[in-house]
Amino acid sequence: MNLSFSGRLRRFWSDDGIFLVLMLALFALRFWPAFLHGQLYAPFRDNVWLYGSLFSRTSEIALKASFPYWIDTVLGGFPVYSTPHFSVTYPFYFFGLLNYGKAIDVMYTLSYLTCLHSLFLYLNLYVMLRVAGAKGLASLCGATIGLVCSNTEIYAHWITIAAAFSWFPLLVAGMIKLVRAPLAFGSIAIFSLAAALICAASPAQPVIQSAVVCVIFFTAALIWRWRTDGFPAVRQLILGLVISGALAFALAAVAFLPMALATSKMIRAVGHHPPVIGHASLPWESFNASQLAPGALSHLLFKPGDLRALGGLYVGPLAFLGILPCVLAYKRGTPFTRFLIVTFALLGLYCLTASFGTHFGLAYLHFHIPLMNRIREAARYLVIFTTLTALLAGLGLQVLIDFCRGGFELSRGWRQYFLITATVALVVFAVAVVSDWPHKLTSWMVLALLPVALFLLRLFPLRQKVVAVGLVFLTCLASALSPPGTLPFSVSEYLSPDNLISHRVLHRVAQIPDVNRYRVAILDKDFRPMTWADNASFYGIRTFYFQFTPLPLDQFLEMFDEKAEGLRELRGAKYFICGHDAKPVDPGAQLLFEESGYRVYEVPNAMEPYEFVHKIQTFSDQVAFRTHVIIRGFDYQHVAGLKKTPGIPLHPMLAELEKAGTLSPAPNEIVEPIRHSPNLVSFLVDSSRSGIFVLNERWSRDWHVRVNSVPAKILFTNFTQPGVALTAGRKYVEFEYKPMLFWYLMILQRVTFLLLVLIAAWKMCLPRQPVETVESA
Repeated sequence: MNLSFSGRLRRFWSDDGIFLVLMLALFALRFWPAFLHGQLYAPFRDNVWLYGSLFSRTSEIALKASFPYWIDTVLGGFPVYSTPHFSVTYPFYFFGLLNYGKAIDVMYTLSYLTCLHSLFLYLNLYVMLRVAGAKGLASLCGATIGLVCSNTEIYAHWITIAAAFSWFPLLVAGMIKLVRAPLAFGSIAIFSLAAALICAASPAQPVIQSAVVCVIFFTAALIWRWRTDGFPAVRQLILGLVISGALAFALAAVAFLPMALATSKMIRAVGHHPPVIGHASLPWESFNASQLAPGALSHLLFKPGDLRALGGLYVGPLAFLGILPCVLAYKRGTPFTRFLIVTFALLGLYCLTASFGTHFGLAYLHFHIPLMNRIREAARYLVIFTTLTALLAGLGLQVLIDFCRGGFELSRGWRQYFLITATVALVVFAVAVVSDWPHKLTSWMVLALLPVALFLLRLFPLRQKVVAVGLVFLTCLASALSPPGTLPFSVSEYLSPDNLISHRVLHRVAQIPDVNRYRVAILDKDFRPMTWADNASFYGIRTFYFQFTPLPLDQFLEMFDEKAEGLRELRGAKYFICGHDAKPVDPGAQLLFEESGYRVYEVPNAMEPYEFVHKIQTFSDQVAFRTHVIIRGFDYQHVAGLKKTPGIPLHPMLAELEKAGTLSPAPNEIVEPIRHSPNLVSFLVDSSRSGIFVLNERWSRDWHVRVNSVPAKILFTNFTQPGVALTAGRKYVEFEYKPMLFWYLMILQRVTFLLLVLIAAWKMCLPRQPVETVESA
């Protein structure tokens, strides 16, 4: 019969609501003490000097109602829309809604955002277990296993990886639903949305690993469906996969397609070995960057103290307690449940074995498999292992709960197996508690969850209440044995003397009145210019450096142009921060001030943010131009350099400018900036002579120019800057940075998401099918 709204609400409360409240309470009790005391995640290199400055500047641009296609403060202009680290379209980075702050503040913001994604992971693990067949209590326990495992805490050091893998359990839930109901809207929507969120959060290794899991799982599912239900079922599953894949592509292409196309011109650092350029394969020496040793297997059940691999092995004694009854879950389960247990058990074992790299041999296999050979750290496969362990443990705990509640009887042999395995698991729990008690004195706040559980479960039958409270108690112990990996700010690398000095110097540089109109070059052997640049970004100071990988190859090479006199000034480097024994090459450099052992110089001939010149000089290629600039000097304030292709004559106006004899501006010439935003700058130009208007930003095909609102041809001036040819007269010139492929894909993403929302709303408005209720025994 049809249930009323209040009846559905009561059913939801008893089936899920109670356990979701308990999960939220456990989550709050787990993280609240750490954040109350000002602790944060990974106050070290990446959050201090990489993600901190990148997310801070991106949010700052987005809050100005401009889309953050590129970051203007680092690398002479960094195309953030094509980085494999993250996509600016990912909704839960909250660009345009959240101010990340500067320097210290941004580290706390990243920690809070990481904590939020841990909550997403927790809830998605619960959804995954419910879809797999576990009920509320078992799903709570299984989800907690995934929350407190070492892998979750280690990946919390990198916001982009934590964000991506927080949606992996939802992807697994979509995979299960697709096999169960291939053409159902819910199955298709969950799978495609989860895949898109993973890709947008980090279109790199998480996408590769998720794709590997999908390929293996769906291959097994097609074989199983063909053997059990025949070809019609296989055909339905294939159709569901095609529809889901198309939707996932439409939602995620904006994140990975521009990045994939840009990779061919990127350089990737691979540790102490030579870097990899473009799509070139990693050399074996660079491939196996980190792996677990076989002796680390003991850390599966007991919290490790010094594991340094980029992935955590620990799943804890609660997982051990849940995995052991999986044999009973397989014995009593439906054919579909058996398929899930076997497939996920083998897949989890495979990923566990893969984390040991060369020790068990899988690294030699992965090295020859496309895409998988891009993952250098073998221990990264542990994220799949821990997720699937949580799933299998939840299914096993469901059987344990059903047996303890008297839901079924066991034969004498199975009863002995059950009692022995439960006793062994509890002994492991006791050993873990005794051995770790002195080190976890601040982690037992979660035990305050027990009174909440007793209150919420007060109406349950006695036997069911005892089982539930007992498992909640063990869940609290599991959380206490593996506390959050937050650290006090006092250990942060931000407090290193060199870093504090750089902030002191940059604070003074930022007070120079026109510093934001130019760029700042850095000459320092003690504190790397790339690190200086990350700090400078917090002050709105524009530099040529960035500590990141991968990077566009040509911009990477430009970071090392310090000794080429004229090239830095051509790009607008008016100020130089110099360390010990360093000084600008330009002999006309004047010392402005000294601060904390550093000297800041000003050079006289830096190119302005824009120039309108009336003469051009042609060169055969960039090498010839750079040689001319370095050896003979180049009057970039009055002349624009252009490439001349042999056999192709110049446009008549350009040919006339090449022959021009005068370099001075025309009488009464007006060049007035009108508008300046992160992606759009405009100028009023009024001159009696034709010329080339040069914008002193780094050249990119994503720059577009309009003259009097009419699109015009953009010129590659000085082999490094966008420009446009203007005839005599009054002109309104607009330069806009807009990557068109990204823009079209973003429209596709928005339209696809809106379509899914409309279909979901339509289905919710349809009359519900009658639901029959069956009294429990």
